[in-house]
Amino acid sequence: MTGSSSTVDTKGSEASPTGHPQRDDPATGSTPEQAVGSLEQAPSSPEAAGLEGEGSESSSRGSSSLEAAGSAASEGERADTSSEEVSSSESVTSESDGDGSSSRAAGVAESRPVDAGQTESSSKETRTTDGRPSGEASSSTGGSEEVSGGRWGRVRAVLSRLGLTGRDVRVVLGWTAAGVLVVFWLLSVIWSGAPAPFVPDDAALRIARERGHAAGAVEKAGYVTTATLIRVARTLLTKGGGYLRNDIAPPGVLMDDMPSWETGVLNQVRVLVRTMQDVMTRGSSQGQVDPDLAAAAKAFETDADSWMFPSAERAYRDGISSLERYLDRLADEDPANAAFVVQGDVLGLWLDRMDQTLETLTQRLSASVGRNRVRRDGDTQADAQGDASGLEFVKTPWLRIDDVFYEARGAAWALVHLLDAAGTDFQRTLDRHGGTALLRQVVRDLQDTQKRVWSPMVMNGSEFGLFANHSLVMAAHLSSARAGLTKLRQTLTRPSTR
Repeated sequence: MTGSSSTVDTKGSEASPTGHPQRDDPATGSTPEQAVGSLEQAPSSPEAAGLEGEGSESSSRGSSSLEAAGSAASEGERADTSSEEVSSSESVTSESDGDGSSSRAAGVAESRPVDAGQTESSSKETRTTDGRPSGEASSSTGGSEEVSGGRWGRVRAVLSRLGLTGRDVRVVLGWTAAGVLVVFWLLSVIWSGAPAPFVPDDAALRIARERGHAAGAVEKAGYVTTATLIRVARTLLTKGGGYLRNDIAPPGVLMDDMPSWETGVLNQVRVLVRTMQDVMTRGSSQGQVDPDLAAAAKAFETDADSWMFPSAERAYRDGISSLERYLDRLADEDPANAAFVVQGDVLGLWLDRMDQTLETLTQRLSASVGRNRVRRDGDTQADAQGDASGLEFVKTPWLRIDDVFYEARGAAWALVHLLDAAGTDFQRTLDRHGGTALLRQVVRDLQDTQKRVWSPMVMNGSEFGLFANHSLVMAAHLSSARAGLTKLRQTLTRPSTR
């Protein structure tokens, strides 16, 4: 680095550290200022501190400050250069004559301000404001910047190449979320529709071809009822959206009407399977429980909300497989392999269990508007409250009104097909007791519950108010069906007329 020459006014009274006065070089005829221009800057030292000229101090500091800025920018190279200059400066001071003293004094005069600036910049780089070493602070901040850059840098680079801004990204994400919600809504609307009804006799013929049974197997007692039960159970798993009751992801987890419908169907499947296990299949002399029906009853008792270990779908498929094995034995030529009792008392037991489920549903539907009910015996809670009137107010929670409605709708859908199938298998028994017309009327009343609901939601108006109350309408149809079931059970207990 070449120093800039400047005019320095020196006084003859100033002396070098060696005691010789400053003077012009007799050999070259140059002044000390010109000698300074030929020297590189040297680091400050205690010896040079006292040799600074009063007249040259202001101008030397100005030029040295510029050189200090350059030296701060290349600190690594300056360290090597400074060591060489120190050795050169020391060789100059070793001369005994006044020429060397003058040159060294002038060099020291220029180097001192540079060293002060260099020392200041070094102290700033060495320590931060909080007292930590600058390297430590740089490493900590640089690490966070590196993590932040690694996390979002590539994303910003990709968006930049695509020509997208932050506002564009927000718009895209907003429209994507809106599209997903619309798809979920459409699926929930489609899946909320009840499956189409079917004819039990046709379903039995289709299953007979599927299982490879003989053409006359459909004529055997219990075949149509069992085949219809299999078809109803399959519908729970194969309808639009599949089985939704135990879903943990949208849109199934956001739906409640169709899962309630599934609950109503499942309850009627359980009632019929238990009845077949208990009485309908004990026609043999031993009266043993059919193993396949026992396995089916256990499988269908699986919690409807279970989605793992085991899942409800897997358990119900096992139950359907057990029913299919029972149907295979029922279609066999050997009647000892399986039995199905078609007596009036057996049918009456199933109708009684069915009526109990409908009674519970009717009461829950009627409670949609709230009503006073006579307290039942053994209601300890009402006794503790000291209700002298013996009445209790019952009302279905507002968020549960549509769930109860669709549960009743699902139960009625299943009973329409199961009772129609029972009319085929128990036809002779019904004819002997005069109950065929009553059974058809019950099926007719249950079919009325499957009419289309034109309202976008289940209405819950007051009993005689301005708006409709769908729960009370459903309760009216179920009450009519229950009345028919009561008459039919009474008819079956009478002696046969034929």
